[in-house]
Amino acid sequence: MMKNKKSMSISIVLLVIASLVLSGVALFTFYAQKDKLQAKIYTINFLDETYAKEEIINFYLQNIFDNAINGLSTGWTQEQLIENFSEELNKYKINGEFIMPELSQLESQLNSENLYIENGKIVAKFGIDLENQAVQNKEILFSVKYHFEKKFEREIEKI
Repeated sequence: MMKNKKSMSISIVLLVIASLVLSGVALFTFYAQKDKLQAKIYTINFLDETYAKEEIINFYLQNIFDNAINGLSTGWTQEQLIENFSEELNKYKINGEFIMPELSQLESQLNSENLYIENGKIVAKFGIDLENQAVQNKEILFSVKYHFEKKFEREIEKI
């Protein structure tokens, strides 16, 4: 029996049609879900941005604490420590605004409850609130409110 060389097997035709249908469904699904995928990518970047902001604030706080203590003269008092800390904090202002708005929260915390001496150490304890929102097309996708507390200590003998 001789086969017709011009004809194709039906299984190949069905395979090609099934591949085209599957590709079309996949493209349609990806197009329909693109907003949800984009929101997930925003979430990762959004959290990274919040944690990066925390690290920058920690760096500034450590720098302010170190400079405030190094600026103390012999026979210093707690009021002088608070005043030095306030002066160092004000160095992070440009045209009356803090370079990071979250630093403004420290001004109300410069008191004897947060800057004190304990067990031969100078202790500074502050709480900072970070807020961040992801907005797309004037719609808030999600927001984060993050509170962290930072405590610095330095032995008095090392001053």
